[in-house]
Amino acid sequence: MFNQYFLKLVVSLMLGFGLIFSSVSWAKNPEMAVKNRDSNGDGKVSLDEWDKPEFVFNKIDLDGDGFLTATEFAIKWGMPVPGKASQESSSSAGSLRTDLTPIADLHFHPGSPVSSSPNDLLGLMNDTGVKWVGSGSGGGKGASFRLWQEYSEQMGGRFIPFAGQKDFLVAYFKGGTSAMLDPYNPIISKFMRQIEEDLESGKAKGIGELFINNMHSSTNPKMRRKVRADAPIFQDLYQLISKHNAFLTFHMEGDPDSLEQMENLLESDRNGRILWNHCGTNTSSSVMRGIMSRNSNLFCEFSFRYFHKKSSRNIFGESWVDNGWRELIEDFPDRFMVGTDAHSSSDYRKYVKAVRGGLLANLSDETAEKVAYKNAQYLFGLQ
Repeated sequence: MFNQYFLKLVVSLMLGFGLIFSSVSWAKNPEMAVKNRDSNGDGKVSLDEWDKPEFVFNKIDLDGDGFLTATEFAIKWGMPVPGKASQESSSSAGSLRTDLTPIADLHFHPGSPVSSSPNDLLGLMNDTGVKWVGSGSGGGKGASFRLWQEYSEQMGGRFIPFAGQKDFLVAYFKGGTSAMLDPYNPIISKFMRQIEEDLESGKAKGIGELFINNMHSSTNPKMRRKVRADAPIFQDLYQLISKHNAFLTFHMEGDPDSLEQMENLLESDRNGRILWNHCGTNTSSSVMRGIMSRNSNLFCEFSFRYFHKKSSRNIFGESWVDNGWRELIEDFPDRFMVGTDAHSSSDYRKYVKAVRGGLLANLSDETAEKVAYKNAQYLFGLQ
């Protein structure tokens, strides 16, 4: 049993880095991977034609139809999809295979119950066709303040690291809002001394998730707080991310005063950028349109805005997307990204499926690709 588990772990890791097959003739050629096994000439590989373990077949079979295609091999290996360039120039809206499109998930917390380790996470990502994940790390009691760095170092370019979430959480739990806003608080002071080096070296791509206003969006009463989005400590952080071409990420409900304070930051330096977690949590498409129209340096990700028990907060579901939000996304296609914020591996799979079938499938091909991964790829320099 141990040997079988170890084999699966190694295979998951090798799949993640595109190294699983040893045959040089087709290790990096998706079309040859199919051709060398396609005994009946139908252009795909069935399980009967497959000569590796079945669980490897299932990892590559992204759409679960029982066949492997060159497109699926390419996505698993992180390579260009065969024939994609010509398709992009001639395809009409709606022809994109959103079930096979790579995804960048901008709301995955290291140390969450979804995965127990970077290796475990890589396996889950490979299973669901997610190419990159990232966010800050809160972690449980005893988790390192720099868990985000551990994941980044072990996962390489597939993890997008954000610093500071746990630092501000611990300061808050120990001393309330006054502590998290106090630059002389020992925890905050230590973080401020370290973060510029992390941003300058590229170890961190941004700061957050910072809880600014979660009075109605946290199920845990001890987590709830509301502070000024333009408090001096956040002004200092904003100037740092402006200087280093990074992001500040806010969990902030759309109260009028909170929105005004966030816009104060955005207006103070257009080189700075804010990634608004959960697309504002409870913000409407009309309000979001106004803010995005005024602030070209505001971006958002969709976690917490689907499968929510309060239906008014849902932007999309398993097979639908709200018309107002769809029009907004199409009008600002460079400003939206995917997020999951799942709390179990089963929820993660469910959320990714909804992103593909509910959100991406209802957008134009060009916009769907931008939202799925191209925006993140450009903004964070992902390879």
